[in-house]
Amino acid sequence: MIFGAGYNKHSLKNPLNQPIIGNLGALSFQLGRLINLDNNLSMTVIVSQKISSDFEDLSKKDYQIGTVGFLTKQLNKNAKYKLGLFYNQEFWGPQIFPILGFDFILSNKLRFFGLLPRMINLEYQYFKSGYVGFKFNMKRTSYRLAQQYAHGYVQEFKIETQGYIDYYLSDVLTLFGIIGYATIRKYKIFETTDILSEDNLAEFDNQIMAQVGLAIRIRSEN
Repeated sequence: MIFGAGYNKHSLKNPLNQPIIGNLGALSFQLGRLINLDNNLSMTVIVSQKISSDFEDLSKKDYQIGTVGFLTKQLNKNAKYKLGLFYNQEFWGPQIFPILGFDFILSNKLRFFGLLPRMINLEYQYFKSGYVGFKFNMKRTSYRLAQQYAHGYVQEFKIETQGYIDYYLSDVLTLFGIIGYATIRKYKIFETTDILSEDNLAEFDNQIMAQVGLAIRIRSEN
């Protein structure tokens, strides 16, 4: 069984002109399963449910559902390939794209893996319970706006690079730290009344971000 949950919040600020929309957030839950089809082939299916909005007037209209499924082929003890499909019901409509994944064990401490086009990761195990890595992320998502904005939505697109460190306090409990920089971060407003203009969220500086926290994770080492 695969389980995940997360919450993120954006507090939008502009030093020259404070945007009308100040906060955007997303609360998500994931539930999935790994199914072994034979000795070298497995299937992973994950269903995601998410509330994504400015949290001003919560309703069922803030709800999104999505799924990701892929097959994993074990070529040898050091290499896997993945092929699958991603779907999420965004506020502009369905977001669907194919997934091409890979997982290469380059040495007993170095691993290179990813799920294209969303993520690429290079990771080094510096001791038994500790890992450091470099990650590339690309994401397009949406947040519904309150009724006063005619139920419009904000579309976010970002490309982000991150360095991270993970320390496993137990088999599943992880203390993590992340520092990153968004090379591209764009926000656009759609389908609103004249109370908002298209350029309200257009210009934001790309700044360094940092996170520290605890997470529940189950590593796949093979």
